[in-house]
Amino acid sequence: MGRDVGTVGRGQKRLYARQVATVTEPGYYADGGGLYLQVSKTGSKSWIYRYTRAGKTTDMGLGALADVGLPEARAQAEAYRKLRLEGKDPLRSRQERQARAAGIPSFAEATAAYIADHRAAWSNPKHAQQWQSTLDRYAMPRLGRKGVHGSHERFGRRARSQQLARFNADGRGRRILRRLHGELDRWAL
Repeated sequence: MGRDVGTVGRGQKRLYARQVATVTEPGYYADGGGLYLQVSKTGSKSWIYRYTRAGKTTDMGLGALADVGLPEARAQAEAYRKLRLEGKDPLRSRQERQARAAGIPSFAEATAAYIADHRAAWSNPKHAQQWQSTLDRYAMPRLGRKGVHGSHERFGRRARSQQLARFNADGRGRRILRRLHGELDRWAL
């Protein structure tokens, strides 16, 4: 697998329904505009939308051929191309939409709820302000819009590696991570 088959020409809608139904050789078959039919070694077929963002190529699954036909795959790919033109990451947009539909709050929403729930228990009103300003400054730029799902260990490692490691020397990083883990314990699935 991994062979890019059927990439002659640059147009869109290069695949035909008959070809999609009968192809059996493993590989990727380009329809154009980033849409590919992926045929695995076992013969299973699925749709892939491939795009590049900031030099990184991403393959985004659109579904198995049995569930998603050629016209529907083309429509999905078109919608994702429009998101790309708007400067949005299609995979991240889909993940955020799924998280909202599942009722999973974003990190910013979860943090606001946590601070509101615990504000009365804190002896000093300045605590809430410190919590919010620390998270706003160091965590929200990278994590605020992301859904709080999965284990908080993975989320904490991501936060540490992306944004917070440089603050460990003076203790800010450790405090932020404790705050992140305190918040994420509540929402971890």
